[in-house]
Amino acid sequence: MTDLSEREFDDLVKQLQGVSVGTISLCLIKNGYKHCQIEGIRPVTAACRFVGRARTLATLPYREDKVADTQSERRSRNAHREIVDGAGPNDVIVVAARGVLHAAVIGDLLIECAKVNGAVAFVTDGAVRDTRNYPSDFPVHAGATHTMTFRNVHAAAEINVPVACGEVLVEPGDLVVGDEDGVVIIPWKIAREVVKVSREQEALDEFLKAKISSGASLDDVAPPTEAVMAEYRTTAR
Repeated sequence: MTDLSEREFDDLVKQLQGVSVGTISLCLIKNGYKHCQIEGIRPVTAACRFVGRARTLATLPYREDKVADTQSERRSRNAHREIVDGAGPNDVIVVAARGVLHAAVIGDLLIECAKVNGAVAFVTDGAVRDTRNYPSDFPVHAGATHTMTFRNVHAAAEINVPVACGEVLVEPGDLVVGDEDGVVIIPWKIAREVVKVSREQEALDEFLKAKISSGASLDDVAPPTEAVMAEYRTTAR
């Protein structure tokens, strides 16, 4: 999936704690990646901040023969269950639901299982259900809520394959970051550089906010003048 070792990945996760989705999106755009924020989703739990690794599930539209093939009563073949059962520490479960909002892709039992197994969040461009029973400390971002269950509309296809979620390509192993403003995907191939630049941008933003608080003109800090940047570089040493 990626060339990031577990140690490297854990370090990147730690470095991204507290870095906003807005900052990361800005840095991705500066690096030429303009389509990395998942569209049309929102937090549905009190907890909304997370950083983790994408574990993906592709879905297909319901069709009787396909459902019989992909969601056999033999649960070992049920990808819908396997995406949760096989989750582990640092995993963010990303279910690509084709933007369909009239049937939930997950409910409270599977969310509880995901949390117990060590997953750090759940993301879908589809709908979820039973939200009142979700753990308040487990981030869930979704396109909507709906009472209809998965098998009425969806067929689970493959786990850990590239998917389109909210008009964004998500590959297994990509970094996924969420907060109050949404969810952004950091392609694993550029993760090291994006994390580095995002942390630098966050530090600069904090410095500029402090300058504004102390009376600096907006014209001097947005964008920062060379004099302000020189002061920042001195402070950041």
